[in-house]
Amino acid sequence: MVNTLGDLLKKSEDFLRRKGIEKPRAEAQILFAHALKLQRYQLITEDAKPLTESEVATLRELIKQKSLGTPTAYLTGTKNFFGRDFAVSQYTLIPRPETEELVSWILSKYSKDEALSILDLGTGTGCIGITLGLELVNSQITLSDISEGALETARENAETSLGNRVEYIVSDLFEGIPSSKKFSLIVSNPPYIPAEEYSVLSASVKEHEPKTALLIPEPAFFEKLFSGTKKYLSETGNFFLETNPSLIESQIALLKKIGFAEVEMRRDYSDRQHFLRARL
Repeated sequence: MVNTLGDLLKKSEDFLRRKGIEKPRAEAQILFAHALKLQRYQLITEDAKPLTESEVATLRELIKQKSLGTPTAYLTGTKNFFGRDFAVSQYTLIPRPETEELVSWILSKYSKDEALSILDLGTGTGCIGITLGLELVNSQITLSDISEGALETARENAETSLGNRVEYIVSDLFEGIPSSKKFSLIVSNPPYIPAEEYSVLSASVKEHEPKTALLIPEPAFFEKLFSGTKKYLSETGNFFLETNPSLIESQIALLKKIGFAEVEMRRDYSDRQHFLRARL
């Protein structure tokens, strides 16, 4: 019996629903559109299309992996962020909607023509730094990460869009950043999950997203981050941070202790204390 696109899509949706997957129709459609190289509306207009044995096998494996909790972005290899698709890999976190809020806040502080030197520290996919580079068209971007694999993913995302306006540095915080550099904007979405919170994260996160990008690596991590930022930030520059709401009050105090004269907190759309801006 020949499987048609519409029949297999309906069976896949029903299967994901039985497995307790949220939004099973949307998830099935995303995976089918990806595997068949179609737009989602074409899944409806071409529902009578017969599928080859190879296509059926590919789709069944994708649906199986999704039913086991694999995040969709790791199955498709991409995630949309700020209206653009970014490659993701086993070395990177999946870009989150709340990080788009951080980028929007940053952009609200600048005109698009300003010539900025921007460091995205712990860049992962590069979604923050690359987006800032594309929106702030005269900026020079430095993407840095401790993970060579993550930096290679960021390079894949940046190569066709930023050209010679971007450089890549493998670095544990500021250790690999040349001491002569100064940045007018430093932004970081670093690991900010304490061990006690990491243990209760969802299985789909713990089993698939890189632990090193989630878990705070050592007690002095944020002190090192903030002290390094103070050294590399220009006198009139801004430091933006996405962080853990449960840590934000202590981090405000630490920033002030280290020597930041101005610290501003911003809530996300869920009303959580989630972002900081600091100036010297």
